[in-house]
Amino acid sequence: MADCYSGNLSVTFAPSSSMTQMAYWANGRRKMFEAKDHNRTASALPLALLGQRYDIERRGATMTAEERTQLRVSKRSPSTGRKSAATRRS
Repeated sequence: MADCYSGNLSVTFAPSSSMTQMAYWANGRRKMFEAKDHNRTASALPLALLGQRYDIERRGATMTAEERTQLRVSKRSPSTGRKSAATRRS
C-alpha cells in the first residue's frame, strides 16, 4: 500500500507492481481547508462532513476495534448520503 504522493506513482503504477494506491483524509481535508480562503461556499460542506468523520474517530479512540467499526457503520450513512447528493449537484 502506498499513499498518493507523486514520488510513489512510478512504483504503484509499474506493470509488475502489486501495490495498491491509497488516499487518506488528511490531505483532502488540508486542501479543502486551504481552499476556504478562496471559496468559502464550496469548501464549507466538505469541511463540515470531514469534521463529522473526525468527531466519530475521536469518540471511538478508546473503543475496541469491533466497537469502533460498529460506531463507524452506525454513523456512516447520513453524512455519506449528503456528500453524494452534494457531489451530484456540482
